[in-house]
Amino acid sequence: MKYLILVLEGATTAEPSGKTPLEAAETPELDYLARRGQIGAVRLLPEEVRLPIEASYLSILGYDPQHYYTGRGPLVAAALRVTLGVGDVAFCCPLIATDGSTVLSGTVESLPDDETLALMNVLAERLGMRRLAFYPAPQNNGLLCITDGPTALTTVPLRRIAGKRLEACLPHGEEEERLRGLIYDSLELLSDHPINRRRQEEGLLPANTIWPYGQGRPLTLPDFTKRYGVTGTVVSHSLLIQGIARAAGLGSLTLPETGNTAKVMAVRHAFKEGVDLVLLPITITGEGEILADEARQEQIERADREVIGPLLNRMQKGNESFRVLCFSTLSDGKPADLPFLLYDAEEEGANVLPFDERALSETRRVFEEGHRLLSTVIR
Repeated sequence: MKYLILVLEGATTAEPSGKTPLEAAETPELDYLARRGQIGAVRLLPEEVRLPIEASYLSILGYDPQHYYTGRGPLVAAALRVTLGVGDVAFCCPLIATDGSTVLSGTVESLPDDETLALMNVLAERLGMRRLAFYPAPQNNGLLCITDGPTALTTVPLRRIAGKRLEACLPHGEEEERLRGLIYDSLELLSDHPINRRRQEEGLLPANTIWPYGQGRPLTLPDFTKRYGVTGTVVSHSLLIQGIARAAGLGSLTLPETGNTAKVMAVRHAFKEGVDLVLLPITITGEGEILADEARQEQIERADREVIGPLLNRMQKGNESFRVLCFSTLSDGKPADLPFLLYDAEEEGANVLPFDERALSETRRVFEEGHRLLSTVIR
């Protein structure tokens, strides 16, 4: 049995007041699966505790996010294969742009990985010490690890700092002075670096300050294969999703390209190598991104035509039975009921509910604790 898990990130509309992009989109492949499968509602994130959007992937893979999620930093550490001790604390640590008083941008554009590495190496050489280490990562996803580090600390997520006063966004709580000192020390070290001088000459913002946030203790998950009896791989650009996969003992394929063809080829490769389960996120709307309904509809249709169709066609031509589990999520990560679709090639049914927001009020197949869904699929 092969299992394909698809996640249409940001395809669902919260509190719709008319026809949604998921409802309006022409999706013959998803419609085929829906007519012959089961449609349900699932809540991937708990209401009791506000968790960020990446925690939903713990639910998708069968882990209770309220119990296991420890922060974004530990996910990046797992993705980079950085070993953390029990008392260590990992922070996401990207480079941002500031003039020393205002955060000019939380995302530094056009910063190649080699330049990120060069700047982070400066910090590692000058600021690193026995209890403190910097690790560069692709796409400006740096990591800061502190041995026996602070957890009773409040930090501001990257997406909330642009245009704000730097001082108002600084960490506060346990060991706040230490973290603040690192931020200002990085500003002093990097502002006059040749890379940043050149960037400013070219009209680009400098990558001149670290921004530690998303801290947490190591992520420890029960082994996925021992738990479910199947092997698995995640195909994703996201270090956060890769981190969850590696913590669970799953394989992780990083896409060499961003196009849909690369996604299809990576999934096919994983199945060809003998993997039982593949998880593929497909971004419709990025986290915190505002996309017009027409653009979202077009992205959904492209995913159906360029990814789901080719994968379904190849699996139907194969010699093994298979199941497809498809989720449609929100882009902001708020706790909400979300539509899911389950198709079993060996047990095709006759379903009348659509795979969109309309089904949420009609389906009787409801999982209020989303992490319990996967155990009903793998059997």
